[in-house]
Amino acid sequence: YVNGAHRNEAHRRIARIYFDRFEYEKAIRAYSAICEESSTTDEGVEAYYRAGICHQKMGDDAKALEIFGAIIEQYPYSNYAGLSRMQMDLLKIISPR
Repeated sequence: YVNGAHRNEAHRRIARIYFDRFEYEKAIRAYSAICEESSTTDEGVEAYYRAGICHQKMGDDAKALEIFGAIIEQYPYSNYAGLSRMQMDLLKIISPR
């Protein structure tokens, strides 16, 4: 799949496998590969959002908030901007500072 037409699909599946196995750092690497290649597409924004979820699961709330904030700022009309707002609100409720 390295240079194939289904490269992004392969990265998504790999990332999902790692996510389901609670191997969030590896999932982040796979999601980052999608972001680098498809940053302006819905798939790229989704991968960026999922990377934020991985950071949240690992307890890195600051990085998760950074990612969610970037999505809201850079892609305000995407579906993931609304989801990012919701995640930010949840993080603020769970760990108010």
